[in-house]
Amino acid sequence: MLQALRTLFGKPKPAHLPMPSVPDGTRYYVIGDIHGRLDLYEALIDAFEADDAMASAAETHIILLGDLVDRGPESAGVIDRTRQWQCERNVRVLAGNHEEMFLTAFEKPEILRHFLKHGGRETILSYGLSKRTFAAMDLDEIFAALPDLIPADHLEYMAGYEEKIV
Repeated sequence: MLQALRTLFGKPKPAHLPMPSVPDGTRYYVIGDIHGRLDLYEALIDAFEADDAMASAAETHIILLGDLVDRGPESAGVIDRTRQWQCERNVRVLAGNHEEMFLTAFEKPEILRHFLKHGGRETILSYGLSKRTFAAMDLDEIFAALPDLIPADHLEYMAGYEEKIV
């Protein structure tokens, strides 16, 4: 999988531009916008682990650029898998705008409405609420149910993501 990406993006740079690099003995894998797709995330993790195992020894860093949640069906699973991976590897997680929306959705129903329009429905469903139950709830009922539905440790974990440096 990584070889296909190298082929696609590996076009040589013009000679007058320096090639990007990292210090010798260092390797980085960077992922952005997982958006609740645990299936694709697992495939990337497997590809990174295989690539890292085949490569020369190096200090490996993995950076997730945020937006782990929303849109896809398994945001809760992505959070759990990321926590597990951090126990195994040097994985840094930067906060994305979707995590920010998720966390602020607990403050006011108007913010929750915005969150739901941008993939939040799928995130909430990934925590075990059925589609039928969700469809029968109005905004205020969803807002009231959030604290019981979303585990506090997931919220604390996401609140602890690093902020992006712009």
